[in-house]
Amino acid sequence: MAEKRRQAASLFSAAEKHLKAGQAKECVQAAGDALDIFRGLGADGESALADTVRLLIEGKRQICLQTRESPKELQRFADEERQKFKQAGDKRGEAAMLISIAEIALDMRKRPAQVDMPSLAPVEQALQILRDVGDKRLEGMALNAMSETYLARPALVEAKSAAEAAMPLLEDLGDRLGKAKALRNFARCQLAGGRVVAGEQTSQAAIEVFREEGARRLEAEELVASSEYLLAAGKPKSALGRAEQGLALLKFLHCAGAEEMPALIKVADCLLALNKGRTAMMRGREAANRFQVDGDRVSQAMALQIVVAAQLQLGKRRDALQTAQESHEVLRDTDDGTLKALALKDEASALIALDDFEEAT
Repeated sequence: MAEKRRQAASLFSAAEKHLKAGQAKECVQAAGDALDIFRGLGADGESALADTVRLLIEGKRQICLQTRESPKELQRFADEERQKFKQAGDKRGEAAMLISIAEIALDMRKRPAQVDMPSLAPVEQALQILRDVGDKRLEGMALNAMSETYLARPALVEAKSAAEAAMPLLEDLGDRLGKAKALRNFARCQLAGGRVVAGEQTSQAAIEVFREEGARRLEAEELVASSEYLLAAGKPKSALGRAEQGLALLKFLHCAGAEEMPALIKVADCLLALNKGRTAMMRGREAANRFQVDGDRVSQAMALQIVVAAQLQLGKRRDALQTAQESHEVLRDTDDGTLKALALKDEASALIALDDFEEAT
């Protein structure tokens, strides 16, 4: 029995390392194996179940983001696990699953067709349970999820308050990665609230911790996300520098097109804001050609849409129409209705620029 528990603990530790390194499939495999052992131990393994299921969900969330797979099935799985913990009287396990449900809802918000606001109910319920049972570590995680949920709404005062509550809690526990996530959320509140210089500094502090902790995907994600806020604040040069760093890091990590495209789009947005349409056009075309070779048609079409925007800025209206039609053709056999609609919108924009209003409608 003790040997089995040591084996499961070793697998759990390996899964954590894989997750931090962005190795989602390896994380899921190790966490799944650990979960099987812990469940096989009966009462001796019960205390490890909540953290192991949550780790398994974390890995599966990453796979969904990397493959553009909908996380709806994962959300159902998390809710089923929540019900199991509730029926067993395991309040900590129930709260852990509520946090995962809230985080999955935030992942769904990142999908192009998702318009619903993420609900606060799961994370509010989790916090109430965790304060009753006195689990500070999960409470810090719940506060981070609450801060992100408020940011998505957006409700900056509430998001800032949750981030401020999470930071000292996680610092006292020695959870540097958790505190860095809270710092990241606090930085986004500062940037969105107009405190740009302070926000840049806070964001950079979070980025440095992510780098030191080996969480390179989180580092890249924050570089790209902060560039969006900087661009909105009227600092396209600073935004471009961060977006380029994020994109370079994602390429270094050999990330899939689904992870790379948001960074490339942000680079293009910055270039267009700086009236560097020719550079944006070249970057978009290079990426489209690369994704075509990879067989990633969705990323190829998204890159072509960057080319269209650049061509319109440069006054290359007929070229823009041809590229928009090319993007629409690439998407013909896919089921991404949102991207198809954007491709049609690009065609219409090019036709209007050509004064062909009849065809545009």
